[in-house]
Amino acid sequence: MGFNRELVLEVFFACNKDEELTANYLLDHGHEFDEQQQ
Repeated sequence: MGFNRELVLEVFFACNKDEELTANYLLDHGHEFDEQQQ
């Protein structure tokens, strides 16, 4: 999906290893992380 590996792992563990919840969170909030990195 084009997300940073460290970010995906951080969100994955924060979501109690729920893959679907992780994907939904990244799709809904991924742009927020892009803005923070700039």
